Amino acid sequence: MQLKARREVLDRAFVFFERSGGSRASSRRAPILSFAWLTLGLFLCFAPVLQAATDRGVWFWDDPTYPFGSVNVVGNHAQETTAINEFLRWQIKHIYGSYGNCTTPDIAAWNQQLHANGLTSQLLLSENTWIDPKYRTSLLTLIQTNLLDFNNTQAVDARFDGLHLDIEPNGLPGWTGWSPAKKKAKFYLLRDTYQAVRTYLDSNGGTLIPVYADLAVWYDQLSGPIGWTNGAERDACFTAITSTVTEISLMAFERPTLAGIQAGVRYETGTYPGKFRVALETNIGASPHTWPDFTAFMNMVGQVEGAYPGLGLDIQDFAQFETFAPPP
Repeated sequence: MQLKARREVLDRAFVFFERSGGSRASSRRAPILSFAWLTLGLFLCFAPVLQAATDRGVWFWDDPTYPFGSVNVVGNHAQETTAINEFLRWQIKHIYGSYGNCTTPDIAAWNQQLHANGLTSQLLLSENTWIDPKYRTSLLTLIQTNLLDFNNTQAVDARFDGLHLDIEPNGLPGWTGWSPAKKKAKFYLLRDTYQAVRTYLDSNGGTLIPVYADLAVWYDQLSGPIGWTNGAERDACFTAITSTVTEISLMAFERPTLAGIQAGVRYETGTYPGKFRVALETNIGASPHTWPDFTAFMNMVGQVEGAYPGLGLDIQDFAQFETFAPPP
């Protein structure tokens, strides 16, 4: 609490005391009550400022090379327990899971455990070529089988809470050599992909399923790699995306300072409040890595959450994070 808020709490306490038959000035228990009020007042005025509640998410990839890749966790009781305990320890509330060859019963049981611990579960799908209309059918097929059919055959507490799309045109082969006009055309295809997914869900019993997505922070730059004609063109494209997608994780990766992160997310968070989250990567190690150690990374997590109270923060990714996190 800030000082003003603390004084308001103290005043309300005094009012409650008076209405209950007490008095600030006189009472047979005045010495004791005076000491109690003084103690309460000192606590409220000088207690450390409490941090706002966190709203953290994490990508949970199926990478088999890491002990905490989802394929090594889901279906393994000991690993599941450890992973959930770690989510809770680091105040992570949203799990964006890619489950590879995990079985349907194991995924359902995993979702039940997440929900039992107050966590949400989003199905994570990722393939950059899906922006191409000729490959988009593959995405819609996966959505039907792995999300809609899955949810329709599971108990309520075993279902996914949403769909999370990690589709990045800049990850396509040849991106670096393309002209700004071609890069913009690919970004428009990404916009169209989001709209196609939303339409498919709405037409196939998934109206209530929210769609989440990931974007690099530099797509909005008027003088950047995307050949935006002007701000109006960019704004129209981003408005179309934000009207389709429930929430977007802004990947402010490889930015080691708060000022750099804020510069990257300023347009989106300022123009579309409530539609964006900030994402950081646990890229830890000696230069050229972003963070020298785990403590530096978590310090930046705290700085970002302090700079954007109420805005969600995402971590890329759980397997890397656990590689560096200190033991409980």
